[in-house]
Parts: sequence; structure tokens; C-alpha cells
Amino acid sequence: EKIIVEDRVVLNPILFDFDKSNITAQGAFELDKLVAVMKKYPEMVILAESHTDNRGSARYNEKLSSRRAQSTVQYVISKGIDASRITGVG
Repeated sequence: EKIIVEDRVVLNPILFDFDKSNITAQGAFELDKLVAVMKKYPEMVILAESHTDNRGSARYNEKLSSRRAQSTVQYVISKGIDASRITGVG
């Protein structure tokens, strides 16, 4: 499965449970693909972006998307990727 396209790593959407920021089994499966690519290419640096639906206030959704991005970053770091190689933004 080709997941590097131009200057991006393209994964299936990482889905979160409603109103949650913890990584699900489906999310872990996708992020494990990212970890494998980052281990293969040790110079690769990633910016992980996270989003929400439009339920709730804009402020609440900004905080939720930031928590989701941080969960994504922490998961990748927990798999052995140096923290300097991945950042997240909601």
C-alpha cells in the first residue's frame, strides 16, 4: 500500500469516538503504518493535523482537536519515534 504521496504521508482517517481524544484500535492500526514509514525514513518529520465535527462551540472544538492531535503525537512517540520528529496541531 503506497502511503507516501509527494510531500505527504496519506493514511485513512484516524477516527475518534464522539467527544473523545483517546486513540482507538482503528487509529492505532493507521498510526502504526506511519511509525513504520518514519522508522524507514529517519529524516522524515511529520505535522499531524486533527479535526472535529461541527457540533459544539468553536472554542470547545478547538480544544478537542488539539487534544486529539496531542494524543496522536504521544502515540507515535510511544512507539519509539523521537519527539523532535512529530508535532500536532488541532
